[in-house]
Amino acid sequence: KKENFIMETTSERGLSAAVLKNIAVITMTIDHVTAFILKDYLKTQGVFNLYSSEWYTLGRIIGRIAFVLYAFMIAEGAVYTRNKGKYALRLLALAMISVVPHSYVNARRWFHPEDMNIFFLLFLGLVTIYAYDWLKDRIGSNVLSVICRILLIAASCAVARICHFEYGLMGIMLIMAFYIFREDLPKMIVAVVIVMSLGYMLNVIAGSGIIFWIKNHSSNLIPALLNTDKMQ
Repeated sequence: KKENFIMETTSERGLSAAVLKNIAVITMTIDHVTAFILKDYLKTQGVFNLYSSEWYTLGRIIGRIAFVLYAFMIAEGAVYTRNKGKYALRLLALAMISVVPHSYVNARRWFHPEDMNIFFLLFLGLVTIYAYDWLKDRIGSNVLSVICRILLIAASCAVARICHFEYGLMGIMLIMAFYIFREDLPKMIVAVVIVMSLGYMLNVIAGSGIIFWIKNHSSNLIPALLNTDKMQ
């Protein structure tokens, strides 16, 4: 009864899941129209430095909202779904269905393993949450449990990076930040800001090779880190 009361009062004064999903869909659509249709148009006009276009920059900035909301909804969905197995299977099915259109739009190929669509990342994030809870229930909250859960998240980040899932390790870290701190809003905000700031840097560095990237930017390491992606 207490849980139902909290959910009801929260939905009355806040945003419902449906509203958040609609915002995510709208911002994602704006981002994709900008990233593909507007990009192609700008190139036909001889504009190859895309971020010199204010409209392109604005569209991509708006698009940054979408994945944050999807990550949040995965963390919440893991708690409130009636059937965890079916929830995971739906995400996996959407991932498989999206392989061809995603590959064709991004690389004009029917299968592009170097860029796997976002649903694979969301599926992996959900499975990580389930495994995280399983470890917590089986081992408890002692030091061994904490170490195991950290290793689990690290392993999921590695899988996301190696398999070229969209948003890579940052995506897994963001989903887990929303989930782990879901009952403590101040900590959640701090965790999300850290992940969004440092996670993308790690993605860029990992993509180039950590040792190679550090050697290549040894003379200006901090400025190079800050410039990995100002948009993000």
